[in-house]
Amino acid sequence: MSGPEDRDWVGTWFELAEQRGESCDVPFGTVGPDEGATTWRSFAHRSVDGIGAMGELLGIGPDQLPVATATTRERPARALPSPFMRKPSARWRSLDPTKLGAPSGRGHRLLSAESTQRIRDAAKAGGVSVNSLLAWALARAVEDELDRSVGPLLFEMPVNLRGAPSLAELTPRGNVFATLTADFGLASPADLHAAVQAALVRGEHWSSWNALNVGREQGLDFVRNAASGAAAGTGFRVGVLSNLGAWDRSEPSLAGIVFSPPPAQRTPLAAGAVTWNGRLGLMMLAHANLAEAAPRLETWLARWVDAAVAGPHP
Repeated sequence: MSGPEDRDWVGTWFELAEQRGESCDVPFGTVGPDEGATTWRSFAHRSVDGIGAMGELLGIGPDQLPVATATTRERPARALPSPFMRKPSARWRSLDPTKLGAPSGRGHRLLSAESTQRIRDAAKAGGVSVNSLLAWALARAVEDELDRSVGPLLFEMPVNLRGAPSLAELTPRGNVFATLTADFGLASPADLHAAVQAALVRGEHWSSWNALNVGREQGLDFVRNAASGAAAGTGFRVGVLSNLGAWDRSEPSLAGIVFSPPPAQRTPLAAGAVTWNGRLGLMMLAHANLAEAAPRLETWLARWVDAAVAGPHP
């Protein structure tokens, strides 16, 4: 058994969730040439995060995996916690907080190179990242399903920490990420992008990293109790969005790749994005507690694509 120093403490949270009956696999779909059959493969989140799983999928070495950006890699002397940490989020109207288990719905889209370029052009014209535009568009896709009187449209976003000097001892293959909470319901992608950048500068993702790795100091029983308490906060976030970025490689057997992080009780909608050789793949998963709404997932996915391609209206 791993000791406190060499255990993947981020992965431990997923391991404990599985013990409660959650499904924590990270699914990938590889789309064949001429957009033929999609082949599915899943990776256990207790052992690997999205970027690490992408590396395993492609059979590439850890030294070839993307590393943290200049904004995210340096650990501040004092990381500030998220101002949303104790605040409620907008709630799904159709949520059944008692349900656990495998996702109740799945949908995916592989965009054309032309549509992908339109999204890139819209992001560039707005002075934002593609991720900020996708986050803003995701909120537009599902906002009609939410009770916004409870709180803002809070989503979690994983932040890659590979290459951070203070984490040099960690294997790049494991779970080397923290999370950031952002209000995706802001008026424009520019507002959302500015809010995310400000949160990164404040080191909110490092505060998350400290919390996810509290077991190094407090031990497994403490994490188990904390995980049970976190699960009780069902609906605390609308969902989670993970973007693995752009990957350009010579692989004629693949037209594209789609992926999603797993949904959870407290993040019922999971959305993933990855760009493969100039084509953006998008995917959504609905948690078991969104089973009533899951038949509308394809509609949400279509709205997400439409909002991202169209961009914000002047």
